[in-house]
Amino acid sequence: MNLAEAIPALLSNHRQLQEASQPLTLARQQILSLLNHAAPPNGNFAAWQESAANALEELQAQGEIVAGMGKRYCVAPPTVLALSKNDLQSLRFQGDRAYLSLAHQVLKTGQPQHEILLHPQISGFNRIRDVLEKVGVRFSEVSDSIQGLPLPCKPAVWRSPLEENPFVTYIEIEQYTPQSLKNQAERWRSIYSDQKLTPESLLRLPTGEYCWFHNGKFYELEPESSVLAMFAQDAAAGHPLTIEWDEVPGRVNLQGIILPSTYARWLWRLSDPDPDHYRTRLVPTVHRPVAKNALTRLGCELV
Repeated sequence: MNLAEAIPALLSNHRQLQEASQPLTLARQQILSLLNHAAPPNGNFAAWQESAANALEELQAQGEIVAGMGKRYCVAPPTVLALSKNDLQSLRFQGDRAYLSLAHQVLKTGQPQHEILLHPQISGFNRIRDVLEKVGVRFSEVSDSIQGLPLPCKPAVWRSPLEENPFVTYIEIEQYTPQSLKNQAERWRSIYSDQKLTPESLLRLPTGEYCWFHNGKFYELEPESSVLAMFAQDAAAGHPLTIEWDEVPGRVNLQGIILPSTYARWLWRLSDPDPDHYRTRLVPTVHRPVAKNALTRLGCELV
């Protein structure tokens, strides 16, 4: 079992003691330790750790897991996705694997119950939705969901501020600074004090956690809010992020780009992986207009 299969299975197997229907949230180090115990890596342990960290990010992008603050992860709610109400021959299950066998049973797939691509033997969008919802699995379509995608926005400050200025704890912190002709990774620059912070600044700590500086105070951010804030700052600065789009094969290059997980899940469902290029998706002709509209909604410039 590879990491992309092992991590959702591991998170699905850890349930809350008081309410077994709810999965536990585990810290990244706990996940790595459990994975290492179940299937010790062969060879370079540092390389395996990096692969596991990349797998966590990829699974979050695909909607399989949810990331919280402090590098903690939980398996996503069980969901079955259809391309549209008229395309129901192949459905995709994502999220809590504790519900996967139930989805197979109520859809009468006749398939091995570990398969996540489901071929229902019952017909009709409403009927499929009804039987899935009865066993606690959500059912939705992705082809008409663009209006449900969140717009880039600065974080809403509702948590208590951090008790200590992070510059006291860390010598170096990164600030997100949109610049033309810079990719997303290059828009982070190192700073060493809070003296030159703008009134609203997005910061990334050495631990990988994000902070929002607002009215002289620092607030911890969830990953999704942080990524939406990056695109909002790009728009405010007039420096949209460019994404490589090759129209003929429908290839979109997302190497080095972090999308909001809601956008990434949506795009992953409408596209296929490019076997020759990591983090590159192939969008079928029928889905290209809506995929381009979604990336434009996010504020990206396709080149």
